[in-house]
Amino acid sequence: MTLSVSTANFPKTAKVKKNMSEEEQEAVRASNETIRAERQTTVDEVATKIAKFKRDFIGAPIRRALMQVKAGGEVTACEIPYRKDEKYWILSPEAGSASFYISFNFGNPTDISMARIMLLEFKETTRHVQGSVAITYHDKSVPTSLAAAFPSTGRETYSNGILEIKLGQNHVTKGID
Repeated sequence: MTLSVSTANFPKTAKVKKNMSEEEQEAVRASNETIRAERQTTVDEVATKIAKFKRDFIGAPIRRALMQVKAGGEVTACEIPYRKDEKYWILSPEAGSASFYISFNFGNPTDISMARIMLLEFKETTRHVQGSVAITYHDKSVPTSLAAAFPSTGRETYSNGILEIKLGQNHVTKGID
């Protein structure tokens, strides 16, 4: 997918000419500073929209699943390859709930070790937060529910396993965002 942005309508600065008086040159410089600030605001808005587009495009299946959970319905199962060697999956263990599985692959041994420590901490943190989502880290093996729904996952390996996040209706009652 390619996104393009036309800069033709961006405000343009004026040139300071040598034959202008000192007052005219100062006025052009002041005007140019205002134009640069306007242009930067426009660029920031475009960059934010592009960043949100990527988030919304990749996360659309998650948003759809959360809406289905909120409505108390069955979640549509899907597999999303979001990087060369990483995927996420969405399953519905029962109506009104969803399980999200995220695979992690790191190439650097230090990154693998650091990620493993962080992923192991998820389970510990859920013990300290009342009503939190259920988080399970599957370090060595593919979860059986995931392998049953997507048999090819049983043949795949990930350096840092798979993180499972289970959500129910009580987690989306205040909204999806």
